[in-house]
Amino acid sequence: MEQIGIVERIEGKQAVVTVARASACGENCAHCKGGCTPTKVQARVENGAGAKPGDLVKLETSTAHVVQASLILYFVPCLFAIFGAVAASNLFHSTAVAAVCAGAAFFACFAVIKLFDKKIAPVSNITKIIKRVDGR
Repeated sequence: MEQIGIVERIEGKQAVVTVARASACGENCAHCKGGCTPTKVQARVENGAGAKPGDLVKLETSTAHVVQASLILYFVPCLFAIFGAVAASNLFHSTAVAAVCAGAAFFACFAVIKLFDKKIAPVSNITKIIKRVDGR
């Protein structure tokens, strides 16, 4: 997965880069009638290319890591919710209790994911400096 961004600041061996957030519509705003406003996010990335603040850079992230993180973020909470609902239904024989337990398991899963966020988050690297701030 590749993205283009602008380096905001350098923090040790990492850079904070502002990139346009990709959306399902493909961010082709000139041809879109949706009326949405493109959003930007900041990402902390490895600065292997030696970029400086203001540089336009290309970021690369392993597609496999992005898919893995997406599965963990979207699929695992659903499994927790299903497990919570089935377990509560079998224990308490109540649909209301099962629904509450499913919701609790769903949100508890996000707390667990947050604990392991640093380990499962995909790591991006600056692979190329497209345009230096000093014009080179």
